[in-house]
Amino acid sequence: FNLLVINALCFSIPLIGQVQSKLDLALRAIEQNASAWGLSPSDISDLAVSDSYTSDHNGLTHIYLVQRYRGIEIHNAITSVHIAPNGKIYDSPSRFVDQISSKVNTTKARLSAIEALSSAVVQLDIPNALIPSNVSRTKHGKMEIIKTNFTNINIPVKQVYCLDKNGSLRLSWDLTMDLTSGSDYWSVRVDAQTGEIIDKQNLAIKCSFDHPGHSRCIDHQKAFSPDAIPVKKALLSKNQAAPAAPNTYNVIPLPAESPKHGPRQLTINPANAVASPFGWHDTNGANGAEYQITRGNNVHAYLDRNGDNASDGGEPNGGTDLIFDFPFDPNTEPGAYTKAATVNLFYMNNMMHDNLYGFGFNEVAGNFQSNNYSKGGAANDQVLAEAQDGSGTDNANFAT
Repeated sequence: FNLLVINALCFSIPLIGQVQSKLDLALRAIEQNASAWGLSPSDISDLAVSDSYTSDHNGLTHIYLVQRYRGIEIHNAITSVHIAPNGKIYDSPSRFVDQISSKVNTTKARLSAIEALSSAVVQLDIPNALIPSNVSRTKHGKMEIIKTNFTNINIPVKQVYCLDKNGSLRLSWDLTMDLTSGSDYWSVRVDAQTGEIIDKQNLAIKCSFDHPGHSRCIDHQKAFSPDAIPVKKALLSKNQAAPAAPNTYNVIPLPAESPKHGPRQLTINPANAVASPFGWHDTNGANGAEYQITRGNNVHAYLDRNGDNASDGGEPNGGTDLIFDFPFDPNTEPGAYTKAATVNLFYMNNMMHDNLYGFGFNEVAGNFQSNNYSKGGAANDQVLAEAQDGSGTDNANFAT
């Protein structure tokens, strides 16, 4: 086996032998399953490790391997092997391709990465696109095209083989474009010979009120219908003194998911001490909270009513005691309760972070944090949560 660690991880010296032995176990498991999967020895002769880590909560070591041909990855041809501390192996279904050598169309691209991008822009119908003239390299040696007028960030690009609908492996350019217009985040494979888009996937997951399960959402929980609040009572409530307890958020707490499922409550110190050991507003692990607004290590929540994927400014400020108690009246227009909406979004994202942490979605598993506090994994990837996004209506979406 020719092995390549694509996403390099940092292991302390005593663990190197252990990780290597588990990698050997993973490779042997694949070799033993090869015939059952219809794979020949040559089909698994050039594998690469895309990720490897051990979960703290159960001790399982997770090893992810991708299939390659002459050093070029086969898109989505991946399998994983999960090894318990006692050496027991749990493998996942294989997406490896059989008879690789007979399915590959070519080993040399006719089109450049820039030409592939130009072709993709036309087929995706992106208007007024300015195409950069060259490809650069990141400090880790990966190829990328500098962001231009239709992308929010640089465009990662690499050569891959992509399996088409006829079962052929076509040499392609893999491009990922985070578009400035709307919430689309396209991952596409462009044939390196013809320029045709062979495969595309929108990495933005979207949910609207007309999705199939929406009509049943409220049926599965006890519906809560807030009573209309008289104006005088609402004004009196808004002018009440803030509660004295620090780290307080006036939100719709879990398990309720919206104003239709439960009332707002003052939630005190909801941060999980393991998942967010320095609270929700810290980013350096010392000297207390760095932010008094709806920003911290796991998420930066802000208003984006104009839909430009940037903060409108004026994030809710909880003061030195981090008390986020802002009025909400369901009978008014959204513009009247922007701060309450942003605080609720901040709370929900942090709760998702903290709850999933206990199930193994931590730093080494690739979770979203600004600072990983020396616990491994890649940092600087906190969630950017946009409240009342103005790019559309009923447009909940998430993209990584």
